[in-house]
Amino acid sequence: MIKNKIDQYAEEIYIQNRAAGWWPENPDERDLFTCLQLVSTEVAEATEGLRKDLMDDHLPQYKMEAVELVDALIRVLDLGGYWMSKFKDFRFVDMPHHPWCDINESAGKQHLGLNKEIITLADQWNWVLLYPTKQHTKSSLSLDYSALIASILQVTSNKRYPVEEILLAKREYNARRADHKLENRAKDGEKKF
Repeated sequence: MIKNKIDQYAEEIYIQNRAAGWWPENPDERDLFTCLQLVSTEVAEATEGLRKDLMDDHLPQYKMEAVELVDALIRVLDLGGYWMSKFKDFRFVDMPHHPWCDINESAGKQHLGLNKEIITLADQWNWVLLYPTKQHTKSSLSLDYSALIASILQVTSNKRYPVEEILLAKREYNARRADHKLENRAKDGEKKF
């Protein structure tokens, strides 16, 4: 079950992304608000895939919505690896799961719920930057990180998407794609972050 491997995947993804040059030499120099905005773009791409009922371009055996939601999860786990946050399954945390992502809600409301969790996490990161010595802000960051992951897992579970299978396939694909290689990203018009 993927929930049991979240921390392992977060560490692996962060290490892999640092080695691929997605993080600067000093990781503290990376703009994590931009990273969180990129999580939001993955959710937007999931909405577009659902709207057009598309299969994914890179992993055509899966729905685009599924792959883009897993891409959002990969980006969140990358941040978790940096923060060294531990995933807290909401069955064990005195905090209810976000109701926006309930199976009975529309896909639009579920995707907006994910964006709400992204903004909540960004807001908490801002508090950590403002008050870096306060343990409460770091503890809240871990809870908000876990809430976002739990929400993504809930939305993908609602559709019965094979999240872990897609995550492993996408990581393998990303490791060999030309547009993710450092030398190609340095070219004009390519992915800078």
